[in-house]
Amino acid sequence: MWRKFLGLFKEEQVPTDDLEAYRATIKKNKRKRYIKIAIVIAVILLAVILVRYFVIHHKYNSYSVTGTVEKTDSSATNYLQLGNNVLRYSNDGASLTSETDKTIWNDTYEISNPVADICGDAGVVYEKNGTGVEVFNGEGPLGSFKTELPIIKARVSSQGAVAAILEDGETTWINYYTSTGSVIASSSTGITTPGYPVDIDISKNGMVLGVSFLVVDGDTTGTYMAFYNFGDAGQSKEDNLVSGFRYSGVLVPQVAYLEGNTAVAFREDGFTLFKGSQTPEESKTIQFADEIVSAFHNDSYLGFVFKSATEDHKFRMEVYNASGKQIFEQGFDIVYDEVKFSGDQIIMNNGTQISVFSLHGVEKFTGNVEEGQITEIMKIRNNRYMMVLNGSIETIKLK
Repeated sequence: MWRKFLGLFKEEQVPTDDLEAYRATIKKNKRKRYIKIAIVIAVILLAVILVRYFVIHHKYNSYSVTGTVEKTDSSATNYLQLGNNVLRYSNDGASLTSETDKTIWNDTYEISNPVADICGDAGVVYEKNGTGVEVFNGEGPLGSFKTELPIIKARVSSQGAVAAILEDGETTWINYYTSTGSVIASSSTGITTPGYPVDIDISKNGMVLGVSFLVVDGDTTGTYMAFYNFGDAGQSKEDNLVSGFRYSGVLVPQVAYLEGNTAVAFREDGFTLFKGSQTPEESKTIQFADEIVSAFHNDSYLGFVFKSATEDHKFRMEVYNASGKQIFEQGFDIVYDEVKFSGDQIIMNNGTQISVFSLHGVEKFTGNVEEGQITEIMKIRNNRYMMVLNGSIETIKLK
């Protein structure tokens, strides 16, 4: 009896042929399942690629006005984009408003011939050839002060520090201030030592100052590109000078700091990039054979416009990233008054026409503006833009 009982628990022997067939069926089903999964993934990837292609290459033929705000400020008011908001500034004050004309903050002052500079969320309005300085960010005013000498040019860091070139007869000064006017550093310059300061900018961390000096050596003019570090790396250096580069016969009218501690010298024949958070060094130089008509930039890209060498277009635009790699080259025909980066696009206008390009070189829209004379235009989101006109501020949607 026990043998019969124990026999109930004996492992059933499956015939070898049936086992092999069972294993083959499982393997076949797995293969079918993998094929189905691969097909689904391929379809999804293809759909993503097609949607991306459509978004990149889609062009707009017209626009509609989605909002209008009547301008009540004077004709002397200037406009700049600060984030997704609009900075308005004139000789008697500045304000920040949203795209729906809601006032975020308002500040009053008295400044003749005001000029503004923006870096990230911070900005400065200074009195060109005067001494007034107003510093602010997206939340409101940060400081107000007077310089000791007339200001030739000023730049602001994202933290609100201000670097200024000051005029003192045959001598010029480069002063670095906190947002409230305390002097961080000060240095005098002459036409020969090291030269006349032409342009200036501050690194994103507010620690390094890049200055382009005009140098005259007999009948030859050139540039001395200098970098001053106001952190620990510059404390042991004379005048905080950590690196300098001479370019004989080459002028550098503009200096700018980009992302990743990258500085760029916009040369009359191209551009030179400098890398380094503490001691900037040359990393790449691009020289152009054609004369530069316009140069513009944002934190990530450099743009250059040349007259076209072909009959297909009037102009040619080349765009490079912060590493000096060309992103695209594209011809266009609008005779513009202004060209700039706005958001992830390039916008041109000549007062009555606008032209919009993507960073893939696709001309997204070109057309006439019927509502008035364009003073300023900026991208605010997706395919929506804010246009400051001579009598109103219009929000438009491309379609």
